[in-house]
Amino acid sequence: LWDVADPAQARLLGASRGGPDASPSILSLDISPDEQTVAVGGADNMATLFNISDPTRPFPLGEPLAGHERGVATVAFAEGGRTLITGSADDTVRIWSLPTTRLAGIAGNATAVVFSHDNKTLAVGGGKGDRSVHLWDVTDPTLPKRASGPLPADGDVDSIAITRDDSVLAAASGPVVRMWNIHDPYRPVRAGPDIRLPAVAAGLAISPDNRTLAVGSTDGLTRLFDLNDPARPTQLSEPLVSTPGELVTTAAFTPDGRILATAGNDHDVRLWDVSVPSQPRPAGILRGHTDNIFKIAISPDGTRLASVGANHTVRVWNIADPAQPREEPPLLEQTESVGGVAWSSDSALLATGSSDTTIALWDMTNPDGGRLVGTPITGHTDNIYAVSFGPPGVLASGGRDRVVRLWDLSVDRAISRICSSTADALTERAWD
Repeated sequence: LWDVADPAQARLLGASRGGPDASPSILSLDISPDEQTVAVGGADNMATLFNISDPTRPFPLGEPLAGHERGVATVAFAEGGRTLITGSADDTVRIWSLPTTRLAGIAGNATAVVFSHDNKTLAVGGGKGDRSVHLWDVTDPTLPKRASGPLPADGDVDSIAITRDDSVLAAASGPVVRMWNIHDPYRPVRAGPDIRLPAVAAGLAISPDNRTLAVGSTDGLTRLFDLNDPARPTQLSEPLVSTPGELVTTAAFTPDGRILATAGNDHDVRLWDVSVPSQPRPAGILRGHTDNIFKIAISPDGTRLASVGANHTVRVWNIADPAQPREEPPLLEQTESVGGVAWSSDSALLATGSSDTTIALWDMTNPDGGRLVGTPITGHTDNIYAVSFGPPGVLASGGRDRVVRLWDLSVDRAISRICSSTADALTERAWD
């Protein structure tokens, strides 16, 4: 990869280094329309995709595309980068539906991914190496566009929350919560002064009525702030005390705003009655985790809470009556820490992202417990830290590989794309 801004003095930026199994020669190249991916056709009969969001450090995306019987002499992106066409000396042309849309341009870990409530904007928090917030226009999830960013933060962005009316975004980084007015995501402006804490801010949640901000931190406290005027946030009450000194990593409100759930490194999920935000009181403790809890998520119908963490387990409680929570059978599939959890808008599907680089989907329509849907989704090349549902059938995920992926989970859309791209190419037996 070369910088040719000055063609007379081209400058080498970076190169992929082949190992013992590398192709003996490269026969073809193409760059995706968003300039984030390079497709390489080789004499080894395969095509390989490389992430070039950081052109000084290109790296392969997933396994090579295998199927040709001779060298891949030509490669070309189509459909805005959603499809790759390969031509070979074996006298065939193959059309590949690429598994996801990738949002690149993040210089560090993708530590948080959050859709706006109208599903038109995706906010991405950057960790080590980035430390900023990025906004993407996902009005058309198949052709996302960068809206704005990077918006500077005070450290690694550990959590993002957006008001129900999509006007204000809050980001936790270091000892600071910084808020942005994102009414126009292409022109975000600071919404007010930073909220500064005596400890590092971590878990964030904004109440459904947009009036209360909950901030968990490394001192084991959760503080509530009045957001009636985002330009002048004020603390509402004495902090909510979990285990002193144990990090509160995550927080979530029930859809009616009456219950706040918090969790972290003390291995417990705590429920708080915040029906009067200035007078919060304990409402219960959910026990079962045996290690740090990273994320919690409450279903949109308000009946269930899911929590994930370092013990490789997804735990789910029925909290329809918060005074009498009922634990469901744990969801066991992923083999390493589970860092991300999210519910679909109809509360029927749960997604969990793990450090084993997989995303598991769980059918939650049975009130007695979840069931794994298919096999876990693969594509990330490192730890997955966050997942978020957006428009119907669309899931976003981000992690340590510095890439955010958009997954199309709609079976009907998959069938339509397969039919349109294989017309007149399949035998009756293949169709069956």
